[in-house]
Amino acid sequence: MIKVAKPDMSKIRLMLITDDKRSNNRPVEEVVSAAVAGGVRCVQFRPWKPADAEYLEKARALRKITRNAGALLIINDRIDIASLCHADGVHLGAGDIPIRDARVLMGDTGVIGYSAHSLEEARHAEEQGADYVTFSPVFPTTSTSLPRPVAGPFAALEADCELSIPMFALGGVNHENIVELLDLGMNHAAVVSCITAAPDVEAAARSLCAIIENETLSS
Repeated sequence: MIKVAKPDMSKIRLMLITDDKRSNNRPVEEVVSAAVAGGVRCVQFRPWKPADAEYLEKARALRKITRNAGALLIINDRIDIASLCHADGVHLGAGDIPIRDARVLMGDTGVIGYSAHSLEEARHAEEQGADYVTFSPVFPTTSTSLPRPVAGPFAALEADCELSIPMFALGGVNHENIVELLDLGMNHAAVVSCITAAPDVEAAARSLCAIIENETLSS
């Protein structure tokens, strides 16, 4: 039996998080297809309160799209959906199943991410066995899922330096301010509307990936 290795999240520089409310009424399959065509190599599927059957149907469709592009698929909250669609991992937050219990269900090869909003939460997630965390909000954002005070890039940098697992800066990250994060030495970012709400999703993804690549080469 061939053992499948767990995906290495340290190699992922950019994560796209889907948002039904900020996609200009385009189907998530269309948005993700364009994003991976533009170079995105990790997608977190985060739908807004779908019925279970719809969640699974769309997750399976995104699994085909991401697999064909050589990209990872992370499912938000739902370990059962992640398992049924053969996703690469699951992303958890406060109130979800604890990370250690999720590991029992996901096995050794499944990626587990966690939404952290403070250094303490990030440390706890790592101690519990998370493979990566998102840290948010780093910049002002219109997202209703992040109604917290802005942490700022330096708080994100502190968390990044403290952790041994990848930390993805999230919240208001766009084509302009991502350079600030990269210049501070951060290697990972997660974005939403700067790609999902763009008139040309593929072009937006391609230009953001190019910014990350160019900053890396020049540093």
